[in-house]
Amino acid sequence: MTKAESSKKYYDKVKNNPEFKAKRLKWHQNWRRNNKEHAKRLNREWARRNPEKVKNAALRLRFNVTLKEYNDLLLTQNNKCAICLIDMSRVSRKFAVDHDHKTGKIRGLLCGQCNRGLGYFKDNIALLIRAKEYLNVAIQ
Repeated sequence: MTKAESSKKYYDKVKNNPEFKAKRLKWHQNWRRNNKEHAKRLNREWARRNPEKVKNAALRLRFNVTLKEYNDLLLTQNNKCAICLIDMSRVSRKFAVDHDHKTGKIRGLLCGQCNRGLGYFKDNIALLIRAKEYLNVAIQ
């Protein structure tokens, strides 16, 4: 048995052991504390090589949604903003995940302008209706 095979056999045996996990976590934390610059460089390199994993982790952390769920929602919206219907290929950034700030419920995907617009109106329907009425009067 080679050294690599022996190491893998040992790791497979202990990887689900809580004591081993705690010891390994402590070792990694100490290493990162003592090698901050090297750890940062390794993280940046990993992120550059794994953009999908980075995006998935960010979505899960901020909105509790996976990249697959984001892409499925984008498909149901035909790759268009849920408000202005601009195609995603015509904007420079990915669509924002629009969500209710009180409940966290995801409402859809919006281009940056529409997302900021809702934010400026504080997700307040009464304000949006007043703005609509204002524009209707101004146009006439």
